[in-house]
Amino acid sequence: MVVHVEPAAIEIAASPQRVREVVLDFPNLSVWHKGHFKYIKVQGGKSGKELVQGDKLEILLDLGMKFSPVIQVPEL
Repeated sequence: MVVHVEPAAIEIAASPQRVREVVLDFPNLSVWHKGHFKYIKVQGGKSGKELVQGDKLEILLDLGMKFSPVIQVPEL
């Protein structure tokens, strides 16, 4: 089965820097996201704004699913 999803776009009335600041403010995630995340933490005590390649996150979802992705920098 093939599922086709149309691309979507939204316009955000903020600078890219402000959007990044809000999205990477993991302790305040529940202020703007009412979805499935219980928390997102950066292992080692860093803030989301300090992430670099190789850093590991700890993510817990509402249903108890926990995973630890590693930050990758995309090749340009």
